[in-house]
Amino acid sequence: MFTGFHVFKCPPGRAKNTPTFPRGGLSAVFTVQKLDLVGAVSLAVTIEHENVEDTTSTPAGAFGSITTVTVATTEVNGLKEQIRFALSLTATNAWEGVT
Repeated sequence: MFTGFHVFKCPPGRAKNTPTFPRGGLSAVFTVQKLDLVGAVSLAVTIEHENVEDTTSTPAGAFGSITTVTVATTEVNGLKEQIRFALSLTATNAWEGVT
């Protein structure tokens, strides 16, 4: 669980990655809660996974575009050993972001 992230505008084509954490099983239900937004922003969250010996993470699931204050949930099956989130924020101004 990651609490209290504030994400600002990402450079085009780049995501901000969370630290990896071990999976709890082969399947999981993930939840993202968007508490506040500054400006007209869109947040895309991709769930990435990898095994210890892998050199790159690959997408396992995604939340899609979140544009309002909301709670989003998705279920992912067939997870590898390590999990991380890739957060991509689309905004007009550098000061815009989400919590």
